[in-house]
Amino acid sequence: KECLTELTKAFNFFKDDIQLSGVNPSYIRLTKGLISLDIRLMCTGGVAFCGVTWEKVTLPHIVSQPTVLFILKTFLAIQLNGKLPDNLKEEPRPLPPISKPSLGPSPLPISSAQLSSPLHSIPSLPPPTNQPIVGVVSTGPPVWDHKVTKSEWHALLQNDSENLSSLKRFLGSLSLLVHWVKEASSDRYLQQQMNYTSVDRGVFTYQADALNLSVGLDPTSMTSLNLSVKTTQDNIWSDMELQTLTDFFHKHVVKPPYSNQSLSAFLQFFWIPRRALKSCIQLMQLQMQPSSDTIWRVQICLTVPEGVELGDIARPGLMGIIFRGKLLLFLNLTRQSDQVQLILPILHDPKSNNNYVARRTNLPKVELPSALQVIDQTLRKPSQEWNIPPNESSLAYCIQYLLNVNLPV
Repeated sequence: KECLTELTKAFNFFKDDIQLSGVNPSYIRLTKGLISLDIRLMCTGGVAFCGVTWEKVTLPHIVSQPTVLFILKTFLAIQLNGKLPDNLKEEPRPLPPISKPSLGPSPLPISSAQLSSPLHSIPSLPPPTNQPIVGVVSTGPPVWDHKVTKSEWHALLQNDSENLSSLKRFLGSLSLLVHWVKEASSDRYLQQQMNYTSVDRGVFTYQADALNLSVGLDPTSMTSLNLSVKTTQDNIWSDMELQTLTDFFHKHVVKPPYSNQSLSAFLQFFWIPRRALKSCIQLMQLQMQPSSDTIWRVQICLTVPEGVELGDIARPGLMGIIFRGKLLLFLNLTRQSDQVQLILPILHDPKSNNNYVARRTNLPKVELPSALQVIDQTLRKPSQEWNIPPNESSLAYCIQYLLNVNLPV
């Protein structure tokens, strides 16, 4: 009972996800996202890790028990022994191909949220298909029992300066890794642009628009999720763009509380048109390296902010970056003089290279606040008036201009 009480207190970060396994209270199941970590309490005060499992969730074939178990063993070896044993190897297994449902020749609409400008309406999404997600359902943990002494258990629960233990960080990061793989293999839109190529020692590799993406837990600690981005063709992506994309992922996407919605929003970037992605990378740079000379600073909202609702596709807490033929973004503008904030829902049309303030059209027309009226009028300038170089997106240029406009807020 004392061990159970200590465990529950130690995992206050996952207070809504702690479950008892079965009828025996000496077994604990820690759940974060799609991942459950089974732990058996021992009478000596220590614990035994019984393995990693998932229930009632369909997962991609490539997230197999051997892969996730290998990741868990690696984490414990590094945290408790300070190094990876030479004999620790991932079990080899064949990888079945991942099917890719056809999307048809027409571009994808943004959704039934009916977001648009008065000049450009957006049609509804076609009804979802009944095609099952490619995957398997796990029936239980693998046969494995790793005992941890009381002192080692306390070390795994020791909080750092951010009040997070290594075990919390590991479980949160692992849940994001599994969510990435699940989204990349089951999202029928994302599949068309981001192709899975291989998995090696828990690192999954994809290709997307002349980019090579490798995602896996940090091999030095196994307590954070790392993304490596490299170009596969010359003269398409600059080193600065690749570094900005990587830094944004590490600083803003995979940090606590390890939000699946934030990660889903980030993944949307990899199937938008190239020039729109380059423009979004410029916005990331503006966020991470703000200028003190501008009136406003900008932040990309990875989830829809509270108080903002644009239909079923954009409810508070859901992913705040959506591409269905047009790109929907939520930007948080903060005035640097007094920290007043303004949420800007912006709709970018890659085909026309025009931008609008997003709004719902299935409700009685409501006049926009004065600040958004000014922004809407500014955004509606034809792209030719912005003096934008050929083949570049107007999105970042418009936002950079707005950062120096004294908006009536």
